[in-house]
Amino acid sequence: QIKETKESEQKEKEKLLSIDLLPYRPLVSIEGTVDFVALGTFFNYDLNEYSVRDISQEATWSMRQRPNLAWNKGAGNRLHFLEKGQAEVLSKYKETESFLQRVEIKDKVDFEVKRLKHILVLPEVMVVLLNSNMNMRVFGTYYDNSVVELTQEVKWKIADPDILESNKNGYFLAKSEGVTEVTATKDGVEGLSVKVVVVNKSAHFFNAGAIVT
Repeated sequence: QIKETKESEQKEKEKLLSIDLLPYRPLVSIEGTVDFVALGTFFNYDLNEYSVRDISQEATWSMRQRPNLAWNKGAGNRLHFLEKGQAEVLSKYKETESFLQRVEIKDKVDFEVKRLKHILVLPEVMVVLLNSNMNMRVFGTYYDNSVVELTQEVKWKIADPDILESNKNGYFLAKSEGVTEVTATKDGVEGLSVKVVVVNKSAHFFNAGAIVT
């Protein structure tokens, strides 16, 4: 009984907030394959901090071809597409399901010279303590469906630099209470802004599943 209680406490120290799938809206030819990546955003209650980890190998994978609504289980994160049309991909880690990722399957796809298509910045929303250090990670999807971490290659923009200060390479210092947004850009592609809320008390209660608006 004591052992089970300790294991339960250990699990509760960290919460999986969301799972994002990349590449973003891949375009693939019939008989083509895509290596998907599942990125989990976690919050550690003891440390009051976020982390982003690749959970592709631990997660389960499913795929369905529209208009069929039945899910087919994949053997792993490398998925094979056999029919023309649209498909959806889903990943699950323990009890948490990912956001759906749409796939377009065509007769033939000629990939261009490697060019950046989309930028994802994680975590997508953050509630952090005043005077604390925090970090974000940036992942780029290229038109050839490759996924590359770009954290140290993007240009960062902070909407209110009085609230947040950039220490480069994705690290930031929370200088004063308030709400601001952070944006990452590379090669003319801009990611969705991350909302950052700086508070002067434990972020534990804000990150127990609540959505900051």
